[in-house]
Amino acid sequence: METVQKEGKVGIRVDPEVSTAYFHRQQRVVVLGEMMARDPTIAMGVLAFELSNASLDRAFEECERNADIAQLSPREFAESFEKVEYNSTRNVQAYYMEAHETLRRVGLDNPNAWQCMVTAQGHIEPSTRSEDDAVANSLATGHFGRYEQEYAKRNM
Repeated sequence: METVQKEGKVGIRVDPEVSTAYFHRQQRVVVLGEMMARDPTIAMGVLAFELSNASLDRAFEECERNADIAQLSPREFAESFEKVEYNSTRNVQAYYMEAHETLRRVGLDNPNAWQCMVTAQGHIEPSTRSEDDAVANSLATGHFGRYEQEYAKRNM
């Protein structure tokens, strides 16, 4: 949170036109899809993730600069961006593991929203364990496409 505060305020906006969530770097606002925002068990984890992305704004900027210098392909750029975003995955996993008992007690427990899972033995573990897992998940879900398209447009 300290990093976010140093770089300027971050707003939060609920948007009925958006189905997911994202941090809009130029506007410094976290945008939550209305359906996500309606369920606090989802919204909390997603909001924590996007606020973590806000704290990584400088790393994302550096990623963009390096991509321009190296003239990366859209796929390579998306991969490097996803590797920065993996830090947010690790952050929210740590937050959840620390707070899950409290979240459970107040009825807000949802490991998936914090990128965690409950094993068959009842243990809480990260559902994404590495940068490579994060990249593979992003490819499988289509998350990569957004980064590839933005980069391709910027470099036309």
